[in-house]
Amino acid sequence: MRCLWILPLALATGYAQTDSAIQREGPYWVQTVSASVPILPIGRLHLETVGSVVVRGGNGSQVSYQLRKRVKADSEAEARSHLRSVTLKPRIIADLVRLTIDAPVQLQAVLELELSVPRGLREVILRTAWGGLQAFDLDGAVKAETGGGVLRADRIGKSLIALAGGGEIHIGAVNGPVRAISGGGPIQIQKVAGEMWIETSGGGVVVRDAGGPLHVSTGGGNISVERAAATVFAQTAGGLIDVQHAAGIVTAQNAGGGIEVSSAQGVRCEAYSGSIRLRSASGALNASTAAGSILAEFVGNRAADSVLSTGGGDVTVFIPSNLAMTVRAKTETGNKTARIISDFPEIRVTPAALNVTVAEGMIRGGGPLLRISTSNGTIYLRRQK
Repeated sequence: MRCLWILPLALATGYAQTDSAIQREGPYWVQTVSASVPILPIGRLHLETVGSVVVRGGNGSQVSYQLRKRVKADSEAEARSHLRSVTLKPRIIADLVRLTIDAPVQLQAVLELELSVPRGLREVILRTAWGGLQAFDLDGAVKAETGGGVLRADRIGKSLIALAGGGEIHIGAVNGPVRAISGGGPIQIQKVAGEMWIETSGGGVVVRDAGGPLHVSTGGGNISVERAAATVFAQTAGGLIDVQHAAGIVTAQNAGGGIEVSSAQGVRCEAYSGSIRLRSASGALNASTAAGSILAEFVGNRAADSVLSTGGGDVTVFIPSNLAMTVRAKTETGNKTARIISDFPEIRVTPAALNVTVAEGMIRGGGPLLRISTSNGTIYLRRQK
């Protein structure tokens, strides 16, 4: 414990700042400030700033930074005054290094900050009022927040919280849980080992590899999930939901578009207006759409009670020959003959009225119950070879 009392003194005496000469670049006067601050290898770093930020983890026991300041002024003397008003203040509290950068709002300074820190820091919190924010190669927990700008993070060792007030979020590899929220921009994620909560008010979401349960919500945009090692919950107000492979149950809700699931261990889908495609799925398949067609493909011999329902469209079901299943189907049409077409002779198709047809039967002696209903559409019961 004694080293924690010594550390603030060491930091205070070890901190030294270097200011470059002021140079003219077009309409701007530019100055670069550099310094290093000692920090415990497993300490904490908190940053409050404005402008763009890039943080990289590496070897060493210091927080090294380079701040590039750009201001507009009519003369060099005025530029010096403006540049001096942009301050960077380090503060040390036990194992915490806090860096704060202040700039007068009316100055409209353009700030670019680059930091090199020990990658073993157990906590890194980064906040900028506006500007891009990037964090790479950090072994601990990271929280990154920008009021407006693109946010990028990659090779994070533990948890990640990524908050963007109104911009894109790009996440590479994270070996822990992730929470990513954007006020209005797309979100792309490559590989995350833990559970994920993804939310954007407007924009598409792409997830390549989810190692834990996945929760995705967007106010309007496509959702694409390539691989999920557990359950998936996806919700959008408009766009396509596409889940290629999920090792758990997929729950999808779409207020204005279609849903496609290529492989899952059970599906629960609702679409207000759009088609639903469920391929190579096992377990219980429950899908409903107010206006659109449904295609469902059962695989293997793993099935459970399922319901497929559409308010307007065809329903096509592929059933393996070796799958034991009980089928009950009904279709109604307004002013034309209702049709159910079946490849299974054991399923009896019976016209109940001119515009109503029902079908019922047991495949291979019967099994889990599959209920199908549609209005103004045809039901196809196909034998999967």
